[in-house]
Amino acid sequence: IFCRASCPVERRFHCITWGSLGKDSGSFPTGILAGGMEGGYVTLWNPESILRSGGQDPGMVQNRQVHKGSVTALEFNPFRSNLLASCGADSQVHIINIENPANPEIYEPGSTQQSEHDGHGAGEVTCLEWNRKVQHILASASNTGVTTIWDLKMKKPAISFRDPANRQRCSSLAWNPEVATQILVAYDDDRNPSLQVWDLRNANYPFKETAGHSKGVLDVAWNLMDPNLMLSCGKDNRTVCWVFSSGQPEVFSETITQQWNFQVRWAPNIPAVFAGASHLDKVAIYSMQQSRNAGVRYAPRWFQRPAGVSFGFGGRLASFGRNESGQATAINMHIVPSEPEIVAEADMFEQLQSTGDYTGYCQKKIDTTQDEHEKLTWKLVQLLFQKGENRPQVVAHLGFDAQAILAKAEQFLGKKPGSILADDSDPTGGWAPS
Repeated sequence: IFCRASCPVERRFHCITWGSLGKDSGSFPTGILAGGMEGGYVTLWNPESILRSGGQDPGMVQNRQVHKGSVTALEFNPFRSNLLASCGADSQVHIINIENPANPEIYEPGSTQQSEHDGHGAGEVTCLEWNRKVQHILASASNTGVTTIWDLKMKKPAISFRDPANRQRCSSLAWNPEVATQILVAYDDDRNPSLQVWDLRNANYPFKETAGHSKGVLDVAWNLMDPNLMLSCGKDNRTVCWVFSSGQPEVFSETITQQWNFQVRWAPNIPAVFAGASHLDKVAIYSMQQSRNAGVRYAPRWFQRPAGVSFGFGGRLASFGRNESGQATAINMHIVPSEPEIVAEADMFEQLQSTGDYTGYCQKKIDTTQDEHEKLTWKLVQLLFQKGENRPQVVAHLGFDAQAILAKAEQFLGKKPGSILADDSDPTGGWAPS
């Protein structure tokens, strides 16, 4: 990894996120950066200006105090790139509309007066994340152990729950990319760390739970390419990739570091690659395939082929794929001719067998061929399929005169020959094709 450009900032970072606002319109070709700073400031930058100037242009678009304490988490809405969610040490959650980045508008997801049971009370909001399926649903959690699901349409909390074991500090959240009602909550509890998967349809108890680490869990990240894979990092210097395919979490791979990673993120476009940030002031890039657990039989989804073909004997082709609705289809068998030009002839011959018009088929061959010898051949075949008066024409088409043959035979024998040649009605001797 190399640095293309950098620029100084006035305040210390607490979090950073990169959004896609302006990429389609061209106003921000590489999107927009948002940083959560100490003092409650949220700062916006244009990364294109920083890159083009090599860091000479700071590219700052907006710098505004949103919280009374430090900003602890930021995230852009995956459906609406102009909406930025923020939370801070002042127990507040805000929605920032940056459709006009120079003059952003700030909203609250609920009423200003939230009780301890409805919101986060007086606790520090430590993390938040937008739902991956429903654009107006946002989750946030605090150091008091309360996780709140906000409904921005209703402008109030839809649900709140806490750990039954009364763990206090929620360190990270992650929504299931496929199931809109499932959310993963991590707890930074050194004595009793936990990873819990909750289903909001029954928010009394988590339906899956594992300790995962020997000390507090600091961050989690769900894989968007394969929802069966999830990352977690903790104070025990371990970064673990979990697989949920069997129903219970299993260790897919494990990475040991010198200093614990406090944040992990999957690469959005490269399978199996993730980044981890540690207190060594470094960001490291890892691959989950390098430290894979030998006992795990699960194959990630990106190894699955959406479609495939294979040739067999006799011009046969087997294929599989997905239909228009995206569902997997069965194996299809096809016959591919090695000589495409004979396909039309084969179709004509199949039609001939069904109708029995052999003389008509022979006539088509006579009309289409240019070779005189081939024409004679097809004419003879046509005569063999005919009955009645046309049969004596076989001898004439072979270039013989039946009467001359009889005269020569009579001259040689001294008498008229037998009935085989004398019977003009059947010069072929009674032979006919089967």
